[in-house]
Amino acid sequence: LSLISWLVYLYFSGFFRRRTIYGVANPPGPGPETSLLVSDIQNSTLLWESLPSQVMDKALQVHNEIMRHALAEHAGYESATEGDSFILAF
Repeated sequence: LSLISWLVYLYFSGFFRRRTIYGVANPPGPGPETSLLVSDIQNSTLLWESLPSQVMDKALQVHNEIMRHALAEHAGYESATEGDSFILAF
């Protein structure tokens, strides 16, 4: 019974929305229900120049983990990354 309850919860929470059987998100199609997110860390070039590289490496690692966690939680699709920026679709 708990497995069925869990599957019903996942279904209604949108977990299966645009996901393959392996849990990977498929890109959303064009239309009014699709949103794009383009992110960039403000003043990152200045931060890289003024802070030790180990600090910025760790900050970038934490940033990427947070972005990818939110992406997975909301069935988003990672289109591209470059440096500290992401292009995501939901």
